[in-house]
Amino acid sequence: MENKSTSLWAKVTATIPKTKEKVWEVLTNPKLTEQYMYNCQLHSTWKLGSEAVWKEKQDDGTWQDHVVAEVLAYKPL
Repeated sequence: MENKSTSLWAKVTATIPKTKEKVWEVLTNPKLTEQYMYNCQLHSTWKLGSEAVWKEKQDDGTWQDHVVAEVLAYKPL
């Protein structure tokens, strides 16, 4: 018998502007991502193959990387 229950690790709800330009800004601007993603900023150049890194500023001023990913696709608006 297959277990069909799901367990959520985290759930985040955010209200964002509805234009595609504003949605992109909310998802990629480090100062805005910090407001809804556990105080983390998303940093990337958005060039194919570059890193996309979720960083959190620590109390001592240093940055801790939480998630490091690779940009696999990018389609400008």
